[in-house]
Amino acid sequence: MKHRSATISLARTALCGLVALLGPALASAQDETFTPAKQPAQNATPAPTTATPAATSGTTQGNSTNKMSGNGASNSSNMTTVSSQDRKFIQAASQGNLAEVQTGKLALQKSNDAGVKQVAQHLINDHTKAQQQLKTLAQSLNVTVPSSPNSEQKAVYEKWSKLSGSAFDNHYLHGEITDHVKTIDLFQKEIKAGSNSSVKAYAQQTLPALSSHESHLKQVAQQKGNSKTAAR
Repeated sequence: MKHRSATISLARTALCGLVALLGPALASAQDETFTPAKQPAQNATPAPTTATPAATSGTTQGNSTNKMSGNGASNSSNMTTVSSQDRKFIQAASQGNLAEVQTGKLALQKSNDAGVKQVAQHLINDHTKAQQQLKTLAQSLNVTVPSSPNSEQKAVYEKWSKLSGSAFDNHYLHGEITDHVKTIDLFQKEIKAGSNSSVKAYAQQTLPALSSHESHLKQVAQQKGNSKTAAR
């Protein structure tokens, strides 16, 4: 019995020593086994949410671009559309400019009056400039302008070319006054009834010069004492 007790006592002592040796290792293994693992999946979750505003922003910009494109198309249409009224105006205004330049040059040849020559040169300068502007405008709109005055204007030129001196001055001054009254009405009609914004702008910009011509012609006529309108 004593021998058996001694054996048990030695076994217990050996077991305690083994536990003492293995204890730290077991504790370390438990710590590693039960340490919570990191969860990277949770951090990646917001990524899809970040992309959503970009899509919304793109949609907003697209809508804005479409609206701007629509307005631009409307303005462009207003600038390129030429109505029947616009075409008639361009034709008549062009023929008027050409006729004024021709008769003005005729006045420089036929008249002996300084005042008549001065107003004639005034008309030549302004109507030459106005015709150049109108021709450029018409080309941008694919509208062909006449290359010469109309038949009535040509007939007047032929009639005046046979006159000289005071007779020419009378017909020229009062004939031009009458013409400018009609031309001013033509331009005012285009401003009110025209469709193309560029053509209407041309009429609006040229109108003051026409009014200035009329006033100048009347002033010279009064200085010459020509109060009675001469027949053309």
